[in-house]
Amino acid sequence: MSPRDVPDRQQTLRNTLDWSYDLLDPFEQALFRRLGVFVGGCTLEAAVAVCSSEGESEMRVLDTLASLVEKSLLQHEVDAGGDLRFAQLQTIGEYARDRLAACGEAQATQQCHALYYVTLADPLERAGRTSLMAALTPPPERAWLDGLHREHDNLRAALRHHLETRTVEAGLRLSLALGVFWTLRGYLTEQRRWLEAFLATTADVPAQLRAAALDRAGYLAHKQGDYTSARELHEAGVALWQEIGDVVRLQEALRSLAIDYWLTQEDERARVLLEDCLARARTVGDSAGIAACLQNLSHVARSQRDYARARSYL
Repeated sequence: MSPRDVPDRQQTLRNTLDWSYDLLDPFEQALFRRLGVFVGGCTLEAAVAVCSSEGESEMRVLDTLASLVEKSLLQHEVDAGGDLRFAQLQTIGEYARDRLAACGEAQATQQCHALYYVTLADPLERAGRTSLMAALTPPPERAWLDGLHREHDNLRAALRHHLETRTVEAGLRLSLALGVFWTLRGYLTEQRRWLEAFLATTADVPAQLRAAALDRAGYLAHKQGDYTSARELHEAGVALWQEIGDVVRLQEALRSLAIDYWLTQEDERARVLLEDCLARARTVGDSAGIAACLQNLSHVARSQRDYARARSYL
């Protein structure tokens, strides 16, 4: 078939979609075009949160979604988590996004989509953060990880939106909220890339949030063996925690920085930082921090072949 036929076929498809869209009632049209914002489909809850107007009932949205399925403008399935999921075919999704832009609703819908996924990830991450190993146990922790995996493309779309619109605070919060998921599912490079992209902007964000993001990026660099970058990120974090005056987070950041120095064979610098960190941990009565400092000091002492001091720390 000649390439010259392609534009004609595309025009025919466009005319067919125009005809189908024009047959929809106003609410069906609005829901259809707003669904184009999702990547890889969405749950009923997400469709209600992102695509419906204020006050619209979940039942009306569900009925309208069913109508779009009947008209072959939407597909549906029950996902591995037992949730009903809706998705548009690629060509139909592109048409929906064109309509969304033509109606002047693209920016507002993308913003609503991005904020929805911040709220989806954040409270669940707080539950998982209490114990990293808890996320490896049966539901609800495993269900949370699997749920975020199914929404990963939408989460990436939300992060891209925050980066493109320079809504950096929301982008950093979402990046940090996904930390447990990304770590346990092996997305260290991706998480580090998002964090460093947001940190590279000049947008103003709360100092505590920026410091936490620096700590996390430093941790990821450390995990990947990039100790020079880890040290630079942790040094920036230490400076911010000092400025903020958060004693607990400062001593945690100092401990991370000391480990970076130790791993780059700067043992004496590491020892001085850990002694400082130990004193701060004792001041605030942080027994876990005290134990961690003593253990790390023992590693440094062993590197310096001072085994008696290493034993006393342990």
